[in-house]
Amino acid sequence: MTKTTDLPQMFQMFNEIEHLLDTNEQTINSILINGNLINGNELKVIILFHKLSENTHITKRIKYGLEKLNNSVEIHPDMRGGIPVLKGTRMPLSRILAELLDDAVISRRITKIAKDCELDDKQIREFVEALSILLDCPFLK
Repeated sequence: MTKTTDLPQMFQMFNEIEHLLDTNEQTINSILINGNLINGNELKVIILFHKLSENTHITKRIKYGLEKLNNSVEIHPDMRGGIPVLKGTRMPLSRILAELLDDAVISRRITKIAKDCELDDKQIREFVEALSILLDCPFLK
């Protein structure tokens, strides 16, 4: 007969396992959970999903963001070499971000945001430029 574990017990077990992973100097290669052998990488994924499930707000935001990306972005190995593009076009996301940085109106808006929020406008521009660079590489081959 398989022993069942209720959710509070399971969450407690995951918290204890996470603590072991964080504090143990040795790598945990695998662990036996309810008769199933789980390797260390699988365990880290389980703990990540456990943490996300504890915070439904984060889960909802991630799901919403992924839906928006799915509606507006596509990646195909045979289109622009797998670089992300606007859905239904060949326009790379990296080019859109790069051109936004070159736009005078947006440049003034970045300066205003920086001033209003007491931020360094150069740092904001570097952030957008970094996104542009990161998106200018193939995600699929």
